[in-house]
Formats: sequence, structure tokens, C-alpha cells
Amino acid sequence: MLGLIILAVITRVVQGGAVGPAQVLVSTATVFAFLAAALVLGQLFVPRLFVLLTRIGKEETLPVIGLALALLFSLAAEQAWSALIVGAFAAALVLQPTRQAHAIESGIVRLAQLFVPIFFVAVGAAVNVRSFGEVHVLLLGRALLIVGILGKVVAGYAPWWFRGRKLVIGIAMVPRGEVGLIFAQMGLTSGAVTSGDYSALMLAVMGTTFFTPPVLRALFKKDGEPPDREGKTGVAQIVTEA
Repeated sequence: MLGLIILAVITRVVQGGAVGPAQVLVSTATVFAFLAAALVLGQLFVPRLFVLLTRIGKEETLPVIGLALALLFSLAAEQAWSALIVGAFAAALVLQPTRQAHAIESGIVRLAQLFVPIFFVAVGAAVNVRSFGEVHVLLLGRALLIVGILGKVVAGYAPWWFRGRKLVIGIAMVPRGEVGLIFAQMGLTSGAVTSGDYSALMLAVMGTTFFTPPVLRALFKKDGEPPDREGKTGVAQIVTEA
């Protein structure tokens, strides 16, 4: 949410609009007000809607309705002077607690197998490969990579009340994924991010992606394989190991 607010403010600056504390406050309030309203209204009506659809239709139609709902929420977010991704995020939060969430997710995954590769191709095609030879792009990419790694590692230690393996959590949060790519592409499209800055961001995304697996592997080799405690497996086993 904070990243979207910052992006909205920067876009306003690029477009020549006046930006001050009042405008930043309005942008922040708009994002959180829309999110709160979408969650409240969604939790009131969406579960009932999907119960009705389950009774009168087939389960195969649920993913299509879920996708339509996400698009509707995204349109509402845009009309509320917020970002499209905020609406999609709100729709996911509303759909997750429903009984039909698993069926919706299964169908959306099949759709994602078609559209996600197209998204990554579009993101990659927007990179100016020649800019990787520019000194300022390499310096900015390195700076973003260092800040991205240190920021996540420090964030892993932020919850002082948690007694699990904080370094593991911090390192595991380092990779920048599709959300970072969405932000970068939105910034490039709006003019808030230059072609060189976009390439630097891509370097940071790739660097954090390749950084995490070997470091996690080294941590587990150093500490030994975490024993199974109380039958916990996967993420629960990793983060609760003191």
C-alpha cells in the first residue's frame, strides 16, 4: 500500500501536478478508505453471491465469476483515484475466506498459466538491453540490490517478540517478485521511471531472485537440517525452529 501511495505521488509530480503534505495525505486516505470499504461491502455480499451461484450453476463457472469480481474491484479502485492492483488485492482478500476459494483458485491458476508468461515477456521486452552498459544504471542497480537485501534482513528481526529463526525469514523475503515488476512497469508507463531506472530495477529484481536460494541453502547446511517438531513441516517447521 505504501509503495502504491509513493508511486501515485511521483506520477503526479511527473505530470506537473502540485504535491504537498495535503495531497499525500489525501492519496493515503483514499487508498485505505477504498480498501476498507471494499472489504466491508465484499464480506457482506460476496459470500452470499457465491453460495447462490453454487446452487444455480456449475463449479466450473466460479473462477470466471471470481476473475470478473477482481476486474470489477480494479475498476472501482481506478474510479476512486487509486491503483488497479489495490482493487485486485481487495478482491483476493474478500474471496479467500469463502467456501468456494479453492475452486476459484484452481481455475485462476489455469488462467494464469496462459497470461502470466505474457506478462513476464512484456516486462522483459520493455527493458533496454543497451542501458546495462551504462555506468549509472549499474551503480543504481547495485545500490537497489544492497538496500533491498539489507532492508529485508533487518525487517526479519523487526518483530522482537518472535523467537523463531529471524535470519531465515529475512533472507526468504529478499526476492522481489511480480509485485515489484508491476510497480516498475507502472512507473515506466506513467513516466515516473526512466528507461535506465527501469533497467536498474530489473537488475535488482534478478539479483535478489538469484541471491536467496544459495544463501538459504548455506544457512541450513550451517545449522543442520531442522528437526521435525510436533509434526510441523514446511514453512511452519522452518520459522518456529529457534
